[in-house]
Amino acid sequence: MNKILAFADTHADELFLDRLRQRVAKHKYDFFLVDGDLTARGPVSYALEMIEILGAEKTFVVHGNMDDKKVIDAIENVSVHARKKQLGKLGYEIAGFGGSNPTPFGTPSEYVEEGIASALEGLNITPKTILMTHAPPYGYFDEVRENLHVGSKAILKIIEEKMPILNVCAHIHETEGIEKLGHTTIVKLPHGEKYRATDIALEFPAKVKVGMVKL
Repeated sequence: MNKILAFADTHADELFLDRLRQRVAKHKYDFFLVDGDLTARGPVSYALEMIEILGAEKTFVVHGNMDDKKVIDAIENVSVHARKKQLGKLGYEIAGFGGSNPTPFGTPSEYVEEGIASALEGLNITPKTILMTHAPPYGYFDEVRENLHVGSKAILKIIEEKMPILNVCAHIHETEGIEKLGHTTIVKLPHGEKYRATDIALEFPAKVKVGMVKL
């Protein structure tokens, strides 16, 4: 079994780092998934300190829409944005796409749906893939007000077509939870600035346990 801690949307909150350091000292994790918006247009030093706490060799990151180019460049060695890597020895792999589909706010890292779709289609996603996306799939945990959904249609399409074992997503601060889409478990991470994260236990074959935790 692989034990994973996943979190997102910390927006350079220093208290989150303090609590993360305590959590990592008390609990044994095999891997860490950092699902974007580590910062709010920086600083780079915050992102680097977070990776140092976790250990680069066990950490997989996608940037969020609020992470700028300097942060993206600084986390390049642990990034799975638009790429795929092996995850441990259980036969799983991890693929990702950072940033978000367009927002009304002109944030630093936004991508058109066609670009998201093209990148995801090139990753050879399979039922053994954990798909990390900062943005949620359209229609899942993405309602910012009644009947207004802001998730990515490209992410929804790739999940429907390829059925990865997990989609770990973030971005929308008001929502968190777990839902099934076909064979895929969608895990919407809680807002990091509320000092919440997610424990994921991953077994082979295709067994997943998920729980939200307070840091």
